Amino acid sequence: MSDPTMERVTVVLTREELAVILRLLGVTEMPGYDASWLRAAPDGSLPADTRRALEVATNGLIARGFLTDTSTGQEAQITMPAPLIAMVAACAFGEYSVLLAARNAQQRNQAFLHELQGLGVIHTAPSGDLHQFDALNGRAGVLQIMATILGLDNQPALGLPPAAIDADTLERICDVALQGNAPEAERQLVQSGIPAPTAQPLAGALSNARALGSVTVAGANAPQSMTIGVVTSPSACFFLTRATLDVPRLTVQSVTAQQVRDWLAAHVG
Repeated sequence: MSDPTMERVTVVLTREELAVILRLLGVTEMPGYDASWLRAAPDGSLPADTRRALEVATNGLIARGFLTDTSTGQEAQITMPAPLIAMVAACAFGEYSVLLAARNAQQRNQAFLHELQGLGVIHTAPSGDLHQFDALNGRAGVLQIMATILGLDNQPALGLPPAAIDADTLERICDVALQGNAPEAERQLVQSGIPAPTAQPLAGALSNARALGSVTVAGANAPQSMTIGVVTSPSACFFLTRATLDVPRLTVQSVTAQQVRDWLAAHVG
């Protein structure tokens, strides 16, 4: 599955089409896919209107060339192109999974990234009921696109001491900063206990953010699921961590972009 031509493959599916493909693969769940709309009974049976929707989706997949009916006689058989199987299977059975959420003043992005047998895939939802799958060049491709989404470049560390702040408080201050009010964000950071020498550059980074991101990793290198926060601007990077998921206090550190890359490389995979 490490064929380099897979890098350029993109597939967009409706939720109904994705449900059909997952059922053909023998699974009903996948990170980033909410199957509650199927309204499946405990025994797996589906309401009549859901079955009809899946039948329409199946016909649509056949018309688009994503499914081929190769049934002969009494034996029903459906085949799928290998790239389609590979991309959806990577998301359903991946060796690791990453949830990457990022926002700035213009937009919010959420992506799920996976790898299976050398094929990396980024799974996004460009609109409500659509799912987009883009093939990546394995783990290297996963790390590269994460760095791009997070806005990592060559930002240096600012030589500031670590500081601590409540996660909910920082979220509210982020909203203020993204509205372009860096002075008010700085005031609130200081009021929340961030030392002034750190509050000023942090407020500047928040208001001029390339990305305010969170990364949750689960896999062999992070068996208990790990989450970090990242703030990047053109000139600074901040790393946000907490002792455990149930601890509301975040430790804020000024770091280099390379330190963020190193953390990702150590934990993704």
